[in-house]
Amino acid sequence: MRTTAASLGLPIEYEPCLVEEALVLAIRGHAPEPQFRDERDRIYEHEELEQRDATFQDLHARWFDALGLDAPLIQALGEQQTLVRGTRLCRVVSAKARGKEGADLYVRPDGSLIDARERHAILIRLVPTTFLDPQGLLGLLRHELLHIADMLDPAFGYEPTLECSGIDPSLETLVRNRYRALWNATVGGRLQRLGRARSRTRERCLADFLSVFPIPADEVEAAFACWFDTPDHTHAELVAYARDPGVGSTRCPLCRASAFGLGRVQLDAAVVDAIRRDFVDWRPELGVCRQCADLYGSRLRAHRE
Repeated sequence: MRTTAASLGLPIEYEPCLVEEALVLAIRGHAPEPQFRDERDRIYEHEELEQRDATFQDLHARWFDALGLDAPLIQALGEQQTLVRGTRLCRVVSAKARGKEGADLYVRPDGSLIDARERHAILIRLVPTTFLDPQGLLGLLRHELLHIADMLDPAFGYEPTLECSGIDPSLETLVRNRYRALWNATVGGRLQRLGRARSRTRERCLADFLSVFPIPADEVEAAFACWFDTPDHTHAELVAYARDPGVGSTRCPLCRASAFGLGRVQLDAAVVDAIRRDFVDWRPELGVCRQCADLYGSRLRAHRE
């Protein structure tokens, strides 16, 4: 199913099976359902087998549009004119699960294309049941599309890979998770200031932030507000803070990554012994970061199993 919303001028392609499943769920038990099923039954009766697929797709597209199931996407795209002007296509496909929903920016590798818009396309992944909650869908799309807008914004300076040189390989995942939490915080904050944020956006972003930055309680608000409450952050700033949280932190004596509250991480005797085998000059009073403590703990558990 391919449409071009007159108000956008951007072609939108929907995966046919996603349209059908969302439509059937949305219309079930409602007044138009008998009419829809009557029209679908007539296709079985009058269409030749080889023509049915195309006719079914036309029917589903018409009813999908009539029920306004595409309205949240059209609204969310309309709020991001940089995406409309900077991409050639928006394609919506089925997500494998609700936790896999999201959006990506696809870039053609052919650098010889003169028109930059022709190089970019948006891919959105959704499950059919998400269409049953228009406000929830709108909130999800606003969040995801603002990330895509950042990717296209030269001022943000997005790079598809993070610079992790000089970092212990075991900590690369932590840096990536920190970057994700910071970016989500900046996106959530901007949406909240625009009056477009989902409910409890600040609380969710703060919980995500704390899961990867174990900051002392009296420093949390200032550290988080730096990202959620202030605009105009860049990719480079997010990467730098993800690598080294800076003020209020010290370096872990094992991995040398910046961390908070080294002395407050509780270690059992077996973990202490394991660390001292690898770092002979280390003493428990020097402390370790939570990530190193968890790493040594998981190694010991795996050895015991």
